[in-house]
Amino acid sequence: MLHRFLKTRWVGVFASLSLVACSGAGSVPVVSSIAAGSALRSNVDSRTALRPEVPGYSVLFVFKNAPGSYANGALPLAGLTASKGVLYGTTSIGGGNCKFGINNDGCGTIFTFSPTSNKQQTISAFANAPLDGNGPRSNLLSFNGKLYGTTYFGGKSSTEVGTLGYGVIYSVDPTSGARLTVYRFMGGTKDGKNPAAGLIAVGGKLYGTTQFGGNSCFQHRNWCGVLYSFDPATGKEAVAFSFTTSSGWGPQASLVNVGKVLYGTTGSGTVFSYDPATGIERTVYSFQGNPQNPVAPLLAINGRLYGTTKTGGIGFGSVFEVNAANGREHTLYSFRGGSDGANPVAGLTVFKGMFFGTTLEGGEGGISPGHGTVFSIKPSSGEEAVLHSFRGGRDGASPYAGLTVVENALYGTTGAQTQERSDGTVFKITP
Repeated sequence: MLHRFLKTRWVGVFASLSLVACSGAGSVPVVSSIAAGSALRSNVDSRTALRPEVPGYSVLFVFKNAPGSYANGALPLAGLTASKGVLYGTTSIGGGNCKFGINNDGCGTIFTFSPTSNKQQTISAFANAPLDGNGPRSNLLSFNGKLYGTTYFGGKSSTEVGTLGYGVIYSVDPTSGARLTVYRFMGGTKDGKNPAAGLIAVGGKLYGTTQFGGNSCFQHRNWCGVLYSFDPATGKEAVAFSFTTSSGWGPQASLVNVGKVLYGTTGSGTVFSYDPATGIERTVYSFQGNPQNPVAPLLAINGRLYGTTKTGGIGFGSVFEVNAANGREHTLYSFRGGSDGANPVAGLTVFKGMFFGTTLEGGEGGISPGHGTVFSIKPSSGEEAVLHSFRGGRDGASPYAGLTVVENALYGTTGAQTQERSDGTVFKITP
């Protein structure tokens, strides 16, 4: 079971997926350094520094819809992208009529949010009409004056039946909201299928991954997934690498560019690299033991890769570090599944020399009634602190996405629908 909701209600097909990566960042930052003198290794023993929550948390916007309608957008599973003082995001459902949609919930929206006025505006709604997208889950990428993103479903032609489509790459004009499908995935062994991850730009091309498609995986009937490139100038997509059972399979997180070498994770439990110049893919690290599920994008700092696992550590997820050169892994923190949080599916953000992130569950009251947390990690010691425990309702629940830095604050989204008629939120926290 993907996720157990006790005070929340999940909508649509997403609950049936075995591995959902909804953290995906569109463009994952590479940070050259953090606070001077910080040692980035520790031998933390999973103890949490429990302290009063920071007073600087506020809900800025609540996605609310009339019963039976999701016209305003609902369930934002992706994080926010900052561009020219405006935050851009997506909702995974909603937006009105959705041809070929899921339970008539709508195919998703693209929205803007102003940090200065706290106003939200829907600028585009997916319809899953022929060749249109359906179900965006990943962050948007700002590239050459446009925003680029992916949808998990959609892209089917008017003659295709019995499928929701295998996903699309789209562009959108941030000023007018005009949106264009620039590529639709075809699935099968020669193309990708269902991109859960967003895009990054390297040398004029965009790179991403699909969760399925490519080589057949005996662990999963939907194939192993691919790493692909897309040229916005020509509209051509090419499969750069097809994952296998030995390389790791089911990538769901966006890639990170470190010196023109791409790094990422697979849902089956590996950290990998891919060199576009040589076409060589290698496994940097393979997690051992019980399923770890590293489904979040990596953060690169000084030759080291930092990330989270959903079920690693002692079973409730972890924060880890991998040396990109020699593949040595070190666990900075293991979540205990109580008030400290549980099951992170989002990547880390570095801010003021600290790591910040979110957990899908846990927090106040523990994992069962917990709605997730915002947490910080001290890189030098692995000390974890909970900055906020979500309480459901208008306070938000189950953050799938990471945090975005805007000036002196962190912004994020929560993506669960609750009984109190909250269909997700946009929030701000000032550590």
